[in-house]
Amino acid sequence: MQASQPLDSIFSKLTLHRYLITGGTGFIGTALVQQLLRHGDHVTLWVRKPTKVQQRFGYGVRCITSLDELAADDAFDTIINLAGAPVVGPPWTAGRRQQLLDSRVGVTQSLLTWLARTTQKPSTWVQASAIGFMACAHLKNCWMNKAMRAMAS
Repeated sequence: MQASQPLDSIFSKLTLHRYLITGGTGFIGTALVQQLLRHGDHVTLWVRKPTKVQQRFGYGVRCITSLDELAADDAFDTIINLAGAPVVGPPWTAGRRQQLLDSRVGVTQSLLTWLARTTQKPSTWVQASAIGFMACAHLKNCWMNKAMRAMAS
């Protein structure tokens, strides 16, 4: 993919797919779902708050609050797992770190359990978590500062 190539042109070359997505109302998920809907793909979002989905995407998205709502023969070409509690916010105490871990591992385990019972196996699974950038401009020993110095020399 060339850096100047717009996402719309990349998605327009794909065939229509059926997606099961977690984390579809987050930062990355929202942009992804909008692209998939523009392309005409079938999107099912597993969410905690269905009203948020309708506000964000309208009624073009199938919305489930439990994997138990899926029939054993519901078919998806791709699972995209972006779910997890937001990493930005409260301090990372031991309890908060456990919440962050549980919110990712629990969803993944539930998807694996569903996958074991479904008769139509998806061909692709995409997993991403806590995509972000941590600035450390004031830390002399920061790995990023070391990398930048190494690249400059």
